[in-house]
Amino acid sequence: MSDIGILTDLWIYVTAIVLFMGVVLAAVETYALGFHRLWVLLLVVAGAGWVMTEIEPFSFANSDSATYGSAMAVGGVLTLAGYLFATLSAVAIGRLKRNSAQ
Repeated sequence: MSDIGILTDLWIYVTAIVLFMGVVLAAVETYALGFHRLWVLLLVVAGAGWVMTEIEPFSFANSDSATYGSAMAVGGVLTLAGYLFATLSAVAIGRLKRNSAQ
C-alpha cells in the first residue's frame, strides 16, 4: 500500500488552510484597519523564500535552506492568492451593492 494518497490529501488540506489564512488576513485588515498594506509583507515573504531557494549561500546546521526557502515562497504566494481573492471579491461586492442601491 502506498502512502502517496495520504500525502496528496494532506497537501490539499494544507493548501486550503493557507489560502484561507489569506482570506482571513484580508478580512481582518479591511474591517479592522480600513486599508490594504499587508500585501507588501506577503510579497516580501515570497521574495525572501525565492532568494533562499535560488541563492542558498550557506546552510544552517547541516539543514537545507533551499527547502525552507521553497516552503516560504509557496506559502507566501498561496497566502497572497487568498488575500487577493478576498480583496477583489470585497471590492466587487461593494460595487454591486452600490450599483443596485442607485
